[in-house]
Amino acid sequence: MTEFLYAYEHDCVLSYLGSPSSYMSFLFQLPNTNLVGIGASYALGSFEIGDGKIYYNDSEDFTKITKFGVSAFKIITYLEPETKLVRVDFFKLKSKDLVNATAPTDLSDSVANTGLENNTRDVATTTPNTKEEEYLEAWQDLVDIDGPLKPDFTIEQLLQTYCGALAMSNDAPTFVFKGKIPDNIKTEVETSIGVLIFKETSSTYL
Repeated sequence: MTEFLYAYEHDCVLSYLGSPSSYMSFLFQLPNTNLVGIGASYALGSFEIGDGKIYYNDSEDFTKITKFGVSAFKIITYLEPETKLVRVDFFKLKSKDLVNATAPTDLSDSVANTGLENNTRDVATTTPNTKEEEYLEAWQDLVDIDGPLKPDFTIEQLLQTYCGALAMSNDAPTFVFKGKIPDNIKTEVETSIGVLIFKETSSTYL
């Protein structure tokens, strides 16, 4: 079994806004940077976490874009069973023509331009080695989650399938967000899968 450690952490504000139709939009803001993450998924509930942390290894991953002009991620949001923290795992969506059109190749330059600081912090997620076909089959359950053949797939099964797939996968999330919903906010955190893009703005978030 191997462990994947994230070298850096940064403060992060997460805003989730739900709707009666279960369409949820969310916003990730990184204070003292010009980076913002905008995305959507299907879930219920609304909340804001003002003192969360986002963990990463390379600040360039926030701004590398594909040939379609966006820095896109598949994300899954869930409540960690042990810590009761809201966790969001970000998996970079890749293309064969991945280009670094906005971020410089030198990490120190990238940090200076985006405002990200090198706040070292280790966060471990277990990623044992296994055969590729085994974890691809597990991921397929998530791909088919909304399909007609999976009408009774419960939230508990989704979380179990995801954690099992992550444990078998050689790929760790590009970023991990963790944070606690304020005690005065009474809301349920539904496990959900969505998409997100990170963008650089002309102003810095304080």
